[in-house]
Amino acid sequence: MATDVILVLPDYGSYPTWRPGAAEYNVDPEELPISKDLADQLNVWGEEYDATLVQDDPISSGFADAASKNAFAERGAELARRLAIELAGRYQVEYHDIRTGQRETITG
Repeated sequence: MATDVILVLPDYGSYPTWRPGAAEYNVDPEELPISKDLADQLNVWGEEYDATLVQDDPISSGFADAASKNAFAERGAELARRLAIELAGRYQVEYHDIRTGQRETITG
């Protein structure tokens, strides 16, 4: 079983993929051994999160409504499932759900 972890977690101004404990903690999906399509989709998902940042008033940042936040979180969970499939045997994939603040291990 893989012991290295890739965490799927959106954060402002960062890639949506992380390697907890690694020297290069925040990693560009394009640097992972995954398909270009999945790497591109992860980066687009991260950019969608960045678009919710209100630079002049960060406290008011976020999604316009609960439906938008839920849709974003569901897309993230699906991307994490795809990532787990593509990284099977090499990395354990975890997903941080922005709705609950909880991290879960994803199986492919």
